[in-house]
Amino acid sequence: MTLNFWLKRLYFFIAIWGLSLIMASFVVLSLTNGINTMFWAGIKSIAFRGAINFSSYIIIFSIVIQLLSKRFPLNVRIKPQRLAINIITIFTTTLVFAKINMLLPFPESMIKPSQISYQIALAITFFQCGMTYAIMEIWEIALYNQSLSKSIIELEREKLKTQLLALQQQVNPHFLFNSLNAL
Repeated sequence: MTLNFWLKRLYFFIAIWGLSLIMASFVVLSLTNGINTMFWAGIKSIAFRGAINFSSYIIIFSIVIQLLSKRFPLNVRIKPQRLAINIITIFTTTLVFAKINMLLPFPESMIKPSQISYQIALAITFFQCGMTYAIMEIWEIALYNQSLSKSIIELEREKLKTQLLALQQQVNPHFLFNSLNAL
């Protein structure tokens, strides 16, 4: 995994973290009745949680996807083993990070820990993990398709060169024969 690979993952992290922060700010706004100190405390808490969650998801999922790409390379269809490992990875990550999210404190003034059940944390974390993993897997498939497209274009170019060379070889003997005939 190269520096360029992780740089692209960093851009992805910033985009998905920013998007989730924007979406969460609307929820916090409704819980705090306006933009006030409770709102900013909630945003700070969610930004911290999001940074931990999404950076961890991206690192874990990048490693898993790269290992899967080596073991079960993408073809016309996704192999069932790859799909099963994807699902197991999402569920395992969800269980671990839902528990971690329950242990991280919320600002007391905004929401009480007793108000959030483990099932809600599980549902939110499952949504985050599932969406992040799905986007990363789609990204991997898009990169694979892009490399296939480049290969197809290169093969087309080689085919045209070969056809041109064959035509040139067919024309040259006729040209030589016609020239000799004219003499």
